[in-house]
Order: sequence, then structure tokens, then C-alpha cells
Amino acid sequence: MSKPVTWRTKDGREIAVRDLEDAHLLNVIRFLRRRAGVIQFMEVTELAVSMAATLHGEMSLHRAEQEVEALGEQDPEEYLLENRPDYVAMLNEAKRRRLAVPEYEDSVCMCDTIVDKSDGPIYCEIHA
Repeated sequence: MSKPVTWRTKDGREIAVRDLEDAHLLNVIRFLRRRAGVIQFMEVTELAVSMAATLHGEMSLHRAEQEVEALGEQDPEEYLLENRPDYVAMLNEAKRRRLAVPEYEDSVCMCDTIVDKSDGPIYCEIHA
């Protein structure tokens, strides 16, 4: 059996996503959405530094630069959905509980709707 996805509180406690109270779960989703751009910047920067320190050769560095650039250009919520299993687990848990997940603010993301793909994870549908 796999280890449950957890959320670390600001006081350092780890709580399984399934054990978060409804209000806490929705607040964490809002928090991650508000901070999505900052989270993305920090994680992409950390990845770039790590790659630069470990890769050698011009082709390797060029490929790493392309990957980091692509991640940095992603929509912040798309970044969360593809790179933060805790965020996806929280959205799925909110869906399982039939909680009304707040809309993603237009100033943060161009997300219009949360789409349910049957048994798979839910995701944010982005309309151009």
C-alpha cells in the first residue's frame, strides 16, 4: 500500500490529505492557488540550479535550459496540476467529499472549469 499524500502545516505537523477538515482542505487549495506563481518560480529555480551543478557538456546544459524554460512558461495552475501531487490529491479529495471548490481567480489563472474525467484525476480546463 502506498504512503498517503500529506500536507505539512506551518507548525510542522504532517496531516494526510484525507484527514484534513473540510475548511482546512479548501483553505489549503486556495493557498496553493494564490501562491502558485511563487511556488512555480521557486521550484523551477531550484531545478535549474540543481541541473547546472550536475550536468556537463553543452548539449546537456542546452536541453536542461529548454526544460526549465518550458516549466517556467507554464500556466501556474497547470504547473501545480502536473508537478504537485499534493494539490491534485486535494482537488480529488474535495471532489470525493462533494465540496464546492472555489473558482480559480482570473488574476492568477485563466482557468474556467474543473473537469471530471471519470475515474481519473480532475483537472483545470483552460480556455484561450
